[in-house]
Amino acid sequence: MTSLLQQRIALLKSPRHLFKRIRSKMLEPIVTQEIERAASRRLDPSNTRLPDFLIIGAPKCGTSWLRVALAEHPEVIMAQEEIEFFPDPISARLDWYMKHFSKDSPFLDQRNAAYRKPYEDCIIGEKSARYCAMPEGRVKLVHRLMPDARLILMIRDPVKRHWAHAKQHFAKKKQAIEDLPRDIVFPFFERTRSLSEFSKMHDVWSRIYGPEKLLTLKQEVALAEPLETAKRTLSHLGIASDYDHDHTKKLHRQVNVGRSVPMPEDVRVFLEDLFADERQRLAELNLA
Repeated sequence: MTSLLQQRIALLKSPRHLFKRIRSKMLEPIVTQEIERAASRRLDPSNTRLPDFLIIGAPKCGTSWLRVALAEHPEVIMAQEEIEFFPDPISARLDWYMKHFSKDSPFLDQRNAAYRKPYEDCIIGEKSARYCAMPEGRVKLVHRLMPDARLILMIRDPVKRHWAHAKQHFAKKKQAIEDLPRDIVFPFFERTRSLSEFSKMHDVWSRIYGPEKLLTLKQEVALAEPLETAKRTLSHLGIASDYDHDHTKKLHRQVNVGRSVPMPEDVRVFLEDLFADERQRLAELNLA
């Protein structure tokens, strides 16, 4: 038995893990009912607001850059960081989620507070990068609560995204990925495969929300053409792109840049085989 497998078994048996799973199972039907009740009545925007748009992912595709860039716009209010309310397991009640977007919420980004329009005249956005790979039933739940929300999905080459994600994951554990055995790295690639299956994300979200609600941006293009990417995004959100760009200090800067580690050849071969079909699907969708 590998050390990795032993660690996973120990985690599954841990009291903390079991508590979280039990709590999630108890909350799931409660939150679903709360969403149904909220959706069946018109919420008073002066007291309760929900996001007007969601940056749904994917991780390591430039979502943090986009969140910060949008947070500098005078008509946009962004939640400061990822709330990750909807992915399994659900760990909080609906009112906890909704409080993030109230006028006096400490969770709202204040970087443009000195020059932005009044709260009531701004649109509100949330960025949670793991929304992208949720199952269809959970996406339908999001749609039930926020049927008019605009969606933004950022993607990149699946092989490069997966490598960047692995570097970040193991760096957080104080582990250098280049020193790890492949029987640890390769299973991580397989466990997180869904986070690079952009064609499935595109299909599920566009089918439930309608293709006109979903804007798909490529990280490679965003890095090369940040201003043009920002303008496309603002057009999708229905707000002005001819604002004072002196405030957009973060637009031309990358965010959360990881350590530069060349991809080993055997890792490249493994990932290219893992995502050969996905690359083909993306090409057919003109998203490659």
